[in-house]
Amino acid sequence: MGQYGVKLLGQILSRSKSAKLCNDMTTFAHFDESIYEAWKRYKGLVWKVPNHGLPTWLEIQFFYNKLQPTTRMTMDAAAGGVLMSKDQDEARALLEEMASNDYQ
Repeated sequence: MGQYGVKLLGQILSRSKSAKLCNDMTTFAHFDESIYEAWKRYKGLVWKVPNHGLPTWLEIQFFYNKLQPTTRMTMDAAAGGVLMSKDQDEARALLEEMASNDYQ
């Protein structure tokens, strides 16, 4: 395989890996774990694909939608309504605060 074939193969594998990581991010599932553990794991998935092109509000929406119902209710109560009614900066700050409090 010539140099162009190797380069093309590398791009295809890179795209394939990126697609898998994006899929992992968008199909995130909250299992029997704390908010801290879930948020940390989700941020790790997002970090692995820095060029995913998704807006921050959509990243938060994916995370929020996959939380267990009781965890989502806790988030909404902390938000004083529905977490997703907050702007993306407020929602992210609340998630960070709740995860930090859960860790402590």
